[in-house]
Amino acid sequence: MTETQLYMAIGFPTMAILVGILVNVSTMAVLAGRVTSLENRLTNLDSRMETRLSQHEQRFEKQLERMDGWSAALEAKFDLLVGKVIDMDNRLGRVEERLKTH
Repeated sequence: MTETQLYMAIGFPTMAILVGILVNVSTMAVLAGRVTSLENRLTNLDSRMETRLSQHEQRFEKQLERMDGWSAALEAKFDLLVGKVIDMDNRLGRVEERLKTH
């Protein structure tokens, strides 16, 4: 075997391995870029979802406050109606007492 053949026998496989390593490194760099891009998209999605959830929470809180106001108003009106029914019951009781005595 001549020196040239020896160099080719050792050099070509070594070059093939080095080219394979370079291809793998470039593939890993591309994958790292895609993973970074995916992380950014997920971060953006998370922030948008957080924003939307906080908006819905604010709307829900406003509706609860409004319903509390309505509840208080209805309770006041209900108390007024109960008071009037009690007054009517008292009056009716007095009328019945007068009718019994006559």
